[in-house]
Amino acid sequence: VHALDHLPIPRCTSVHRDSKGRWTVSWKHKKPFPETAPGGGYKDQFESEAIAPPSARERAILMGFPPDMVCTRACDQTESRRKLEDKRCSLLENASHVPSVMVVMSLAHALLPPPEPIPRPIYAAFEARLRGAAQGTVWQPGLLDSWPGVLSSAALLAHVRQSFSELNVALPDLHTSNDMDLALRRLQVYWVDSQIRGRQAFDQGPCWAQQKARAASAVSLGVQKGGPTSKHAPEPLLPTGLSKETHVQLSSCLPFPFESEVVLDDDMSFAVKGMYVLGPCIRAWRRQQRRALETLAKWLQPWDVELRKHMCPAVAAVAANKSPALIAALTALLRWPDVALASRFVTGFALLGDVEVPHIFRPIHQTGACCGKVRPIDNGKVLPANSPSSWRVKVPNCPDEVRKEWPWCTACADSANALLELGVCSPAQALVECSLCPGGFTDDTAFPAGFLDAGAAVGFAAGCFVGARLDCFVSLEV
Repeated sequence: VHALDHLPIPRCTSVHRDSKGRWTVSWKHKKPFPETAPGGGYKDQFESEAIAPPSARERAILMGFPPDMVCTRACDQTESRRKLEDKRCSLLENASHVPSVMVVMSLAHALLPPPEPIPRPIYAAFEARLRGAAQGTVWQPGLLDSWPGVLSSAALLAHVRQSFSELNVALPDLHTSNDMDLALRRLQVYWVDSQIRGRQAFDQGPCWAQQKARAASAVSLGVQKGGPTSKHAPEPLLPTGLSKETHVQLSSCLPFPFESEVVLDDDMSFAVKGMYVLGPCIRAWRRQQRRALETLAKWLQPWDVELRKHMCPAVAAVAANKSPALIAALTALLRWPDVALASRFVTGFALLGDVEVPHIFRPIHQTGACCGKVRPIDNGKVLPANSPSSWRVKVPNCPDEVRKEWPWCTACADSANALLELGVCSPAQALVECSLCPGGFTDDTAFPAGFLDAGAAVGFAAGCFVGARLDCFVSLEV
């Protein structure tokens, strides 16, 4: 009891509801317990719950803990005061070993001899290594500042305005600064690195190196699979039919398996080079790039707010938190070929009719299949090759529930008929357009090999469009 005399008055006391009015628990006059009677005992009966328990701060002082260790715990505004106090007390119960560890550490510091001074880090050697590795690369100091063709803040604003010119949106004026130009130069580090390696300056889409050379990519990773005719397997190093002696002689001249060429996409190669050049400093460079990106997003925020107001309702339902202006800025900084991507986040992505080509997908080369292949379809009728515009796609038998569930079926038919009138697709393509609703098929290159014949189109539509048997309701008529 006397050890608690110097403690402040507890901020809250717990008094039984039946004991209220009979006595008061107070430490103001050094009376933590009720008054005692002359003959011993207490004047009034009370329960143990009526005595104010020590708070977490008081418990910490008694147990030898720094009071701030428990009192500085983050408070949750939704928790009650008693629940928060209980959690602080539980911290002390679970940390009973801390005072013993503190005593051991204090004694060890006093008994052990003083440690030797820590040697000064060799910053000069680290700096020399980093400068030597960065020499001639995009991370060389001053290279980004002097590289020709790097977009400034004024040029970037012009690119972004041009991306949304068709919307007729009044975008507010933005002020440029040297800090903004510095952030933009840092964000164009990948483009400058591509120029050092000799890539074209514009339309830098994916190069699909690993997809085009799947076998070499797998070998570089130590993976070999597939037979001799598989595209996933590498070419045989030696021809077949050799004798045992010849095979042994030629095998000695083969390259070492671990010296195979590593096939990487362009962005992956840039990441590997960055880790090699910067080493452990890549963490600081990554934070620097993140701050530059946050600076750009904050600078374009007024334009993003204005463009979100003009979003198509269908786009706003799923992408209301997107930043079209920031997307347009990143498209310009990366020289991304899909320049219409940012504006489509405002107007919506068209699925039917004449859709612009994004120039980012790997081209498909067709072999052995032509659009005008004659195949029976639609009750045994034969569709001639490159049918004239007399063919029409109709949806006469489509029930109301199907139209309600897939409201675009009629729009697909209208789009397919428009393509037939233009002469850019065959009746088989028109039926695929209407049955599968893939959207935007305006030329033969959009169809993979073996997919353009009408019979395969209907068979594919019967089981692969979200369970929709639209081919049951679509027909071709002359």
